[in-house]
Amino acid sequence: MITQETSSIFSTLKLQAPAGVTLAIALALLIALSGLLEGSARLIETTDLIDHPGSVGSFHMHFDPKIAGLRDFAAEQGGVDCIMFGTSMVHRGLNPAVIGPAMQAAGGEALNCYNFGVGGVRPSQIAVFVDLLVAEYQPAVIILGTTAVEYGLADYSPPDGPLIVGAPFIQHGVGNWSLEGWLTHQSQAYRYYSAGEWWFLHRNSWQLSELQRAQLAPDGFGVYPGDPEETLTVPSLRSDRFREEVQYLIIPEEWAALQAILAVEERGVDVILVEMPFVPTYWTVPGQRATYLENFIRPLQSLADQHDAAFIAAPTLDRLPLRYWYDWRHLTVEGSTRYGEWLGWQLAQPPAASR
Repeated sequence: MITQETSSIFSTLKLQAPAGVTLAIALALLIALSGLLEGSARLIETTDLIDHPGSVGSFHMHFDPKIAGLRDFAAEQGGVDCIMFGTSMVHRGLNPAVIGPAMQAAGGEALNCYNFGVGGVRPSQIAVFVDLLVAEYQPAVIILGTTAVEYGLADYSPPDGPLIVGAPFIQHGVGNWSLEGWLTHQSQAYRYYSAGEWWFLHRNSWQLSELQRAQLAPDGFGVYPGDPEETLTVPSLRSDRFREEVQYLIIPEEWAALQAILAVEERGVDVILVEMPFVPTYWTVPGQRATYLENFIRPLQSLADQHDAAFIAAPTLDRLPLRYWYDWRHLTVEGSTRYGEWLGWQLAQPPAASR
């Protein structure tokens, strides 16, 4: 017979799972939820439901989309023969879709290249992600497009390079472990979260990234929406910048970074140095071209020789007249096509002939 006393005892009894079991269940639910989120994120990525690759933490309009683009390109092509590195001059100037066929037409073997040109960086920053991407993708060839402007000018301080090098993705890659860095490498869901957080705090940056990604070809080439409305007649430079640049003094740190990039040939990677062209009117300052050759091109050629790297100088000025230029540094789509056809022929030649 159940008395009031025993009923009171039963009413106070509660079944409780051991603390360890509760923790295990919570952990299992967390893992399941994380797996569901990651699976959904990867499904969204493969079906292009969101036209944005997410962010690896630099929030750079070229770097973050190109990390995703290179991964997709390698998966679709079964690897990457070569990766092109450099600044926005490479981003807008080296078109793999033109250069590869031009090489083949000249009797060479077409390279399966991805354009990893990134705006606003110096060699000291390029060297960091060259090292990481060469280790990950193991290309047979890298092409570095370069000019003297990247190695000198005390007042030329690109704002974007430090953002890229300081990104969790890069820092994790160079051995500075962090949970955030690990997630940018492993989790598409986190990359979407990171981009969404940035969008919430800096809405204009998301829009800019969307715009820039829309201008990326699958091989990483940056496409201008069209030619400038007005014919370019002079570089958009102040006269004092001309005077500052005319000596082409080289910052030792940047020159050392170039040597570090060239050193990847020790891993069995062929390195090709390409002098990127400037708009013809850039050379209107008396003696500027001669000084450029003496203070930059000759040392560059010598350094390339020391590392058994091929070197290709920019074409003569008459090959790229003003109508092919978007601004003082960047070619139009038509200009990059003309330049790519010329460069493809150069790349197809034996090393001694192209130097």
